[in-house]
Amino acid sequence: MNELYAYKTTFTIVSQESLDDFWSFVIFRLRLEHSEHVYDRFARLYNLLSECKNSLTTLNKVNISLEESSDIYFMSIDSNIKDFIDTFISRLEKLQFTYAYENGVLKYSVNKKKQSNIFIQDNSSNAKIYTYSFMDDETIEEMLDILEKMKAKDYEKVYPTITLEEINDYRTTFSYYGSFLRDYSQLSAVHNIVTELSVILSLYSNECLAMGNDFRLLLGSFLNNLSNWQDSIFIKKEETLDFMDASLKADLEQIKIILNLYDDFSDDANQTSLDDIFGF
Repeated sequence: MNELYAYKTTFTIVSQESLDDFWSFVIFRLRLEHSEHVYDRFARLYNLLSECKNSLTTLNKVNISLEESSDIYFMSIDSNIKDFIDTFISRLEKLQFTYAYENGVLKYSVNKKKQSNIFIQDNSSNAKIYTYSFMDDETIEEMLDILEKMKAKDYEKVYPTITLEEINDYRTTFSYYGSFLRDYSQLSAVHNIVTELSVILSLYSNECLAMGNDFRLLLGSFLNNLSNWQDSIFIKKEETLDFMDASLKADLEQIKIILNLYDDFSDDANQTSLDDIFGF
């Protein structure tokens, strides 16, 4: 194992407020990494904590210790919320992470550089395949094309920081993508998330620009997660329809926290139709 630095940062998560403090620290640290891979690994932890936030109290808490070297982050997690620990171990195993769980403490590491074998598809005869007939192949191909075209633009290789053009392209991409989802009640959760993000990018473009590359990282991660959701359901056919609902929602919540929208993002704005804003 790599030699760790002498300092250790410890968090005690007992409420939504302390969870938000943890995520704010993570965003601050990761702005030095410029790595969507590292962001995604920490986002998975945040997403799982968000799912069990109603169980968090001063008695039912999650303790997180974070150390790092030049190559890795080393995590130690203990909690008396059994469902949280059991679910987290299950997800680590699914992602092929190496971990240790001894004396009630879960330990694992996050490599700062992406490893080629992080995700391994289960091709065994026991792997379950999900087939959905409510969407035709032509529609799926169009949806794939929408996200791939946005990825291909690769703005960070052209501009040193996020631009209004880039934000508008994300807004157009998500609003157009949402126009496909809205016709299917089975996909309403993802449709609502993508729709709300589109509205935010339209109404708060100046605030988004002020965040610079931090906001570029958030948008890039959301796009990657949306692609992962799409591929896992319609291409690999290995997940149920609610796969990543909580993860995508947590991504949206992170963006709203960063932009300080909870005080001024009204219910009216939240319910604004794409038909009204983008003319679809």
